[in-house]
Amino acid sequence: MKKSIYILENKAFIYRLCLIYILTSLSGLNVMGQMQTPLISNYGKEVHRGGTQNWAVTAHTDGMMYFGNNSGVLVFDGLDWDIVPLPNRTFVRSLHQEEEGPLYVGGQNEFGYFPNGQVKPEYYRSLKQLVPDEHSDFEDVWRIFDRADTTYFCTEKAVFVIHNKTCRVLSPKGDRFENFFLYQDQLCIQEIGTGLLIYKNGKLHPFFSDPWINSRRIASVLPISGGEQLILTQEGKIFRFDGK
Repeated sequence: MKKSIYILENKAFIYRLCLIYILTSLSGLNVMGQMQTPLISNYGKEVHRGGTQNWAVTAHTDGMMYFGNNSGVLVFDGLDWDIVPLPNRTFVRSLHQEEEGPLYVGGQNEFGYFPNGQVKPEYYRSLKQLVPDEHSDFEDVWRIFDRADTTYFCTEKAVFVIHNKTCRVLSPKGDRFENFFLYQDQLCIQEIGTGLLIYKNGKLHPFFSDPWINSRRIASVLPISGGEQLILTQEGKIFRFDGK
């Protein structure tokens, strides 16, 4: 009888050891999983109370985050959300935040800025009044670039170059511009059928043209050694350009 009790007690002891080992292992795996998996929080529109789509995102040096949303500029301080609509209540397609500078905003037939850290409706400053009347129906502002004292608001119909409270308009030769990006701190524009154009000394100049590329949407141009460039297309093709 004592022998059977001893065996049962040993079995119970072994079961306890196994249970402790399993629980400890699972706890360790959980901790490792937490260490390896980035902490991600998802916020639905029922939380931020904005529109369904976000088109752009940027952040200020003070930690504030800004999202270009169908309802306006979504402002998030890490705890609370706020919505700042544009004067014409259109989608915000693009944002650009310079360090310790204004927050530039591109909407539909509207663009402007909020002074540094003051993203409230009463602080918004529209720049549309600088645009000539014949170009006022420019639709969506898809990209914004700011270099030195010049800001570029890029649309398919035109690019508006804002400098010292004046506006220079760059228009496509054909129907529309296709894409925009910076190349060595200079504005580079793709126009379907024409190729790549680069903005220098107040004018657009031919930069690159090739039948294989002109019909494709270019995603970026990257400089490499020897003065050559890599041209990346939206469909995933890469072309090497030697400048000739």
